[in-house]
Amino acid sequence: MMWRTVELTVNIMKEISITPSHWNVKRSYADVAKKIGIDEETVRIRIQSLKQSGFLLGWRLILNANLLGRESHILALELLDVEKKVRTIA
Repeated sequence: MMWRTVELTVNIMKEISITPSHWNVKRSYADVAKKIGIDEETVRIRIQSLKQSGFLLGWRLILNANLLGRESHILALELLDVEKKVRTIA
């Protein structure tokens, strides 16, 4: 039973997200529910649960760089040494 709960949550997240850091805010809960084969209220409750648990911290607005004639890129670095991190950021 728990596996189905986890799988359902993952499916909802996949349907709402475009990439791990970008969400399709235009996608309605009804559309997500229909695609997965559940009811809209289940989607709403599951997302609310994720917010309350701290797993989903919130939403953010990201400009579409292409509409401004630009490109967007994401670079993720993991540095274990704090001093190297400070130098790298600088």
